[in-house]
Amino acid sequence: MADRSNKSLSDWLLAHAKGSGLKAQLLRGAAGSAGILAGDRLIALLLSILLARLLGAEGFGVYAHAVAIMTLASVLAEAGVPTLLMREVAAARVRRDWPTVQGAVRRGSQLAVAAASIVALAGLGLLTIFSDRLQQPALLTLSLMLAMLPIAAAAKVVVFALRGLNRVLIGIAINSVVKKALVLVIVVTVFAIWPALREPHVAMLAELLGVLAVLTIGVVILSHSWSIEMGSAPPKHEDLKWLKSLPPFIVISGASVINAQIDLIMLGMLRTPEDVGVYRAVVHGATLVGLGLQVANPILSPRFAGMYASGEMRTLETLVRRATRVIFIVAIPVIGAFFIAGDSILATVFGVDFARGHTALAVLGVAQLINVATGPMGILLSMTGNEATNSKLLLAGAAVNIILNGVLIPIFGILGAAVATSCALVLRNCLQAWMAYRILGISIMGAARE
Repeated sequence: MADRSNKSLSDWLLAHAKGSGLKAQLLRGAAGSAGILAGDRLIALLLSILLARLLGAEGFGVYAHAVAIMTLASVLAEAGVPTLLMREVAAARVRRDWPTVQGAVRRGSQLAVAAASIVALAGLGLLTIFSDRLQQPALLTLSLMLAMLPIAAAAKVVVFALRGLNRVLIGIAINSVVKKALVLVIVVTVFAIWPALREPHVAMLAELLGVLAVLTIGVVILSHSWSIEMGSAPPKHEDLKWLKSLPPFIVISGASVINAQIDLIMLGMLRTPEDVGVYRAVVHGATLVGLGLQVANPILSPRFAGMYASGEMRTLETLVRRATRVIFIVAIPVIGAFFIAGDSILATVFGVDFARGHTALAVLGVAQLINVATGPMGILLSMTGNEATNSKLLLAGAAVNIILNGVLIPIFGILGAAVATSCALVLRNCLQAWMAYRILGISIMGAARE
């Protein structure tokens, strides 16, 4: 009976994945995205395990803290450009407005690189001023991180432009699998041949080389797509529209990063590097609960923008509801494993020093399950022209996150960071789901509001 059910499911998937319709495109895209992101998460997990074991909890903590700061600095470095660029390119592609596509890509690249260069120079100036307060490994690691910012901003613009042009899988592949695989190869090779170089700044140098590879490959692919679809159409710049739309996207990016990284940054400020290293491993594990949502988001984002631009609201709501239900089902076994054997998983994978994070892993896992259950409402709001509303909700969540982390980390350490982050995440998701229904009439349950 089970074999017959499995065969029926596989037959249904194969039958509906054929053709050029929306359902077929989504199924093929989801399958490809799932495969690529599964490879990405596997490589990221292997890299984290390798760094945790070879650098130790303290060295891994220095590296993780620098990565968290880099992610926060990237908000100003990218100036909200990549997400806005993807939305505008996706909407213009539906209209076959190639001059607008070209203008958006060119202006976005200029803005992102200029902003990132300013942030990098300002950061290097601050490092020079406060260099006597930092240990040598942290100083070198942070310096390399800042040097990476302009390259990373340019690479992200290229990747998001590809996503807007419906080259979603290619964009995900080069930004995820190719980059992380290259970093992993560099780290394994260098650490194996020269054990004395097992330092966090060497791992950061490998990250820089990986980002440079993403930029190079992405530019080549984007140039090829450019010549095929756009020909010699002159670019059309919509500077006034961008100036109006960019501030909310900067806020969205900033609040999103604060919500994702403030726990690690504040742990680094208020606790020890060892705590940061353990918590980083815990965060890696908890994000596996939301892997289905991570797989779906790159596929859904341009679809949301395109459907909204063409007025397909019923189809849009159906897509949101079905995607949410599938993603939730996928997440349940993962959270179950963390509850049953979280300490054993951490000890076996990362090392015995990391097992003390098992309670924090369970707390973050539950929050990620709620995140999945409420659906991709944040990107739905942003991709349908409601980025200002989404930015306010994200800011509210970020404020709660900062306050709770400041109160709970000094008292409870790693567990306090997990509880604070989880409360902020659940609050944000509930507010986004409510606003998506109120503004768009779209809900993950029941029929659409008329």
